[in-house]
Amino acid sequence: MKNKIHKTSPINKKEKILAALQEIGDKEFADGLKRFGIESRQALGVKVPELRRIARSYKNDHELALELWESPIHEMKILATIIANPKKVTEKQADKWTADLYSWDLCDQLSVNLLSKSALAKDLVLRYIDREQEFVKRTAFVLIASLATKDKVSENEIFQNYIFLVATKCDDNRNFVKKAAQWALKNIGKRNTELAEDCIKTCQKLILSNSKTQQWIGRKTISDLNKFYHRKSHLH
Repeated sequence: MKNKIHKTSPINKKEKILAALQEIGDKEFADGLKRFGIESRQALGVKVPELRRIARSYKNDHELALELWESPIHEMKILATIIANPKKVTEKQADKWTADLYSWDLCDQLSVNLLSKSALAKDLVLRYIDREQEFVKRTAFVLIASLATKDKVSENEIFQNYIFLVATKCDDNRNFVKKAAQWALKNIGKRNTELAEDCIKTCQKLILSNSKTQQWIGRKTISDLNKFYHRKSHLH
């Protein structure tokens, strides 16, 4: 009986996963993460497709995900966001994990892989969008960007409200916050032409503001949407 318990314990799985990561890790790749603004001191250098391959064996093992998140290893935390069960995410866990964020890529993996799929997603947008911590605030915008892509049933009104929310809260000159805000607007605009028109009207107002951050977000979004719909028209 003891052996059976040992084989299925989260700690044992955690050690097995760490050993697998260490075996395929690439130090040169890990060091190169710095060029993309990713904290790499605790990275082993394992690419995300490899992490997703490993995660298939542990999908929705929420207890294991909680264990992995406590590791200082960067890839273990990313694996936690892939393995965790969205149905089991609590507000307390979301607050803990977002407070632990230290890089934009981990923020995005957490938001896209897990939080956007949870029943709390829309509530977390409102919960985090006024937070001072850089990556917590980024989480709110990335959640909107992710919902704009994944939510296939919500009416335009939901995303029109998000356009207004992003425009109201986007005046933050921190690079990883403003880029996420722009990402959110772009993804909303890509849903359909009506939302694209709403985004462009809002962005034209941002361009006329006194904020360089808002001006950049407005110009970049209009440019991205024009390119997107121009390419789309050539496909038909």
